[in-house]
Amino acid sequence: MGLWSQSAINVLYLRHKRMVNPETTANQPWHTTQLHEVIGGLLGSKWMIVSLVFNIVTLFYVSSAQLIACSNVAYTVNDNLDKRTWTFVFGAIFSLPILFPSAHNYRVWSFLGVVTIIFDSAYMTIATLFDRKAGNVRHSSPRSSQEYFTGLVGMLILGNVPIPVEIMDAMWKPDEYQAANLYGMACILVVVMLPSISMERKFGDKLLATPNAMLLLPRSKFHNSASVLILLHVVINFGMYSLALYATWEKIARLSTLACTPLHSMRRGRR
Repeated sequence: MGLWSQSAINVLYLRHKRMVNPETTANQPWHTTQLHEVIGGLLGSKWMIVSLVFNIVTLFYVSSAQLIACSNVAYTVNDNLDKRTWTFVFGAIFSLPILFPSAHNYRVWSFLGVVTIIFDSAYMTIATLFDRKAGNVRHSSPRSSQEYFTGLVGMLILGNVPIPVEIMDAMWKPDEYQAANLYGMACILVVVMLPSISMERKFGDKLLATPNAMLLLPRSKFHNSASVLILLHVVINFGMYSLALYATWEKIARLSTLACTPLHSMRRGRR
């Protein structure tokens, strides 16, 4: 369903781009097209407002989750500061993506994020797969609705991207997004499932009571490297989501000269 929704959004994005006056976006190279603009351009201003509200809420909670994840990972690397202090530190660092003009300028960082998650996946798999199973390990099914939905949310992440339109807008050939997204999801499935299965095999229910799975692995230079890289990966993730959130708020505050322009351009085209 996630892949299907991404495919549908890509079709809507391409149709929206064909309806918008090309000269309008050509004169604004730093403009980032977003989902609410696509929905509004095709269905009208009312649906644009509905989509805008949902998009802001989604980006806010996803960004907050990345911020909390950063503080947890940083605490495992250096526990001299508590998690709340680390949250404030990374909150200041996370304001830096505002300096990126558009999603086009973030592609190198995205590639770096892929490299970091592949390294961490390989480390966690190797560190547990070739080690003997720990004693008295239990593998229980969900015992409460909280545990059930915790696992379900993790599975729903696969196949879904919170900022699909921004990614399409950053591509030179957005019509190839569906193929790129399919390959990306296949890669993510492998990268996520291998360490998940190996960690579950070795530690079982201990993972339920551990805020960070890295805490269960023995300390080593590879462990420290993996912790730093996963921290960098989460920072890059937050940068992508916050960049979209900043762009949305700029348009709401009329700081972007192209706020709601696609809708007006479409109307001029119809006339």
